[in-house]
Amino acid sequence: MASTSHTTYKQIRSGTLENRPLPGNVDTYYLDTSNTLYHDNGEAWEIVSPAEAPTPVGAPYNIIWGLFCLGEHFVLYPAINMIYAIPILIPYPLTISHICLPILNQSGNVKAAIYDDNGTVPGASPAGASRLAITASEAVAEGYTRMDIALETPLSFSTPGLNWLAVKCDDDAAGLTRGLPTWSTASGSTTPVWAPNAYQVDPEGSYEDLMPETFPDNPTIERAVGIGILGQRIP
Repeated sequence: MASTSHTTYKQIRSGTLENRPLPGNVDTYYLDTSNTLYHDNGEAWEIVSPAEAPTPVGAPYNIIWGLFCLGEHFVLYPAINMIYAIPILIPYPLTISHICLPILNQSGNVKAAIYDDNGTVPGASPAGASRLAITASEAVAEGYTRMDIALETPLSFSTPGLNWLAVKCDDDAAGLTRGLPTWSTASGSTTPVWAPNAYQVDPEGSYEDLMPETFPDNPTIERAVGIGILGQRIP
């Protein structure tokens, strides 16, 4: 999967100290069960502080910036009040402070939420998921920027797991980064029969309503939507 983010990604593993692999994989990280973070310098593991964790994005949010988006820069012009959701993997104990949107076109307002993943097949659908945290509504940022929307209350995870990020807008001219809707093949462009587990659903009501406490039933496939998270700190 190619990313539209221009951030450098680092590999992070987690587990017990006894199961930490031998050093030699340069610039990878390991988080043990005591919440100690180690960096592999190619010859040995060295302890680092959260401020030195991979992909710094500016104080005090120094842990990770995650972006799920397939293919090159593309634009989703969201239907007004339609909710779009993508799965997000929480790879290690983490407190999320913001939900992030790569903006390509400024227009209107946007709000977002985080849901759990309670489906029988992980990542198969957000339907029925419970809302864990929400943001306030904010004016969409100027184009070609990363918009960071603060959660009303930071959300902490003590163990790795899968969750869903969801967003909705009040203006169909807002441009959110998304993935390619088609594949380019030798025989021409074709629409794939699969999608990277991105969904859309009409929650009914109006934009002013809160993101629903339970994700609505019967969401349909959306090819891709770019949404990310900022990790504020390791608990």
